Amino acid sequence: MFLLTLFITPLIMIIPTEATAPALILVGLTMLSSVRNINFEDVTESLPAFMTIVMTIFTFNFGTGIAAGIITYVVVKALSGRHKEVHPGMYILVIPLIAYFISLA
Repeated sequence: MFLLTLFITPLIMIIPTEATAPALILVGLTMLSSVRNINFEDVTESLPAFMTIVMTIFTFNFGTGIAAGIITYVVVKALSGRHKEVHPGMYILVIPLIAYFISLA
């Protein structure tokens, strides 16, 4: 399937970025409806969610927002002494995400 996308990519590149805005707005609204499920009384849960939302808005990039949220989640849980609540794979995932942010600087 990835090989097939090589032939479709030039067609997709013709679409201007402005045309994708309505789809991104709908995705954002769909994601925003989940905010009511966040436990705002627990900082280790609410701060990563807040960072994800803020970074997504300010960078105009869902991937960057999610990466910032994952890093914040792991760091906050580790610093609060609740490191056992974090899956071991998340600690491994944080390493390339931090490298990603360093490469942006």
